[in-house]
Amino acid sequence: MLAVVFCLTTSAKNGVRRIAPYGRMLLLSNENILVGDVNGDGTVDMVDVTLTIRHLTVATSDDFPEQAADVNLDGFLTAADVPLIVNIILKGGCPDSHHPHLIDLGLPSGTKWACCNVGASTPEAPGRFYAWGHIYVNNPFLYNWDMYNYGDYDYNYPDDFHEMRNIGSDIAGTDYDVAKRSWGAPWRMPTLEQCCELIEYTSSVWISVNGVWGRQFTGRNGCSIFMPAAGDIFYDEHDFDGESGLYWTSSLVDEYPCAAYHFGLSSMKSYTDYYFRFGGRTVRPVSND
Repeated sequence: MLAVVFCLTTSAKNGVRRIAPYGRMLLLSNENILVGDVNGDGTVDMVDVTLTIRHLTVATSDDFPEQAADVNLDGFLTAADVPLIVNIILKGGCPDSHHPHLIDLGLPSGTKWACCNVGASTPEAPGRFYAWGHIYVNNPFLYNWDMYNYGDYDYNYPDDFHEMRNIGSDIAGTDYDVAKRSWGAPWRMPTLEQCCELIEYTSSVWISVNGVWGRQFTGRNGCSIFMPAAGDIFYDEHDFDGESGLYWTSSLVDEYPCAAYHFGLSSMKSYTDYYFRFGGRTVRPVSND
């Protein structure tokens, strides 16, 4: 486990404080630093704004996690970070209880992420579990090759994929996209690239929302989404609930077409990987509209 090490050797000149390189590295690697929580009390409020302004304008040696105040991730603590902390307070999450919402995280591609999973009525709810390319929940609640509609896999011949039905290398926006089929356009499943962008251009922290553990992802514009650690379903076993989250992408593993990519999160990190298409995973929609 990589320890969180705060390097507090900084310098202030003309209202700019340079954050030590180690602080930037840890923030970008998704360590458990709550963006905007300057005083480290677990919440983002106007106290954090006041402390940030104080550290910009007054020479002080007070210890505080400066990485948390570098909301735009440019390696500097400047006046530009102050309104972004205010944004977290004012519009860090959903504007009301009428879910789902499109949340703009300020990503370079313009991709906006939904505030909750397919089949969920709140951001912390797990929603439903789907096999890759399925648009309905398996009934009975069983996820294996026998229950998968688009192919079978012979473990004795791992290089023989002739039993796999080709439904596309990217099913976003197609009839096999459960996000589009459940919520309608412009919603769709995220691609592998969009999940990688989420990891690279946000910071995240492992938190509990209404008793549900998961990761909160905060963009450089101060807005955020919460993704619950709802686990997954393998055969008829619901595993890792509260410990990890596994979300299908729309992207097939071309060189291994019995598998598709998923987006994963845990208390340690967020990441991408792949798994057999029959596995039960949650889905978090996106939109570029």
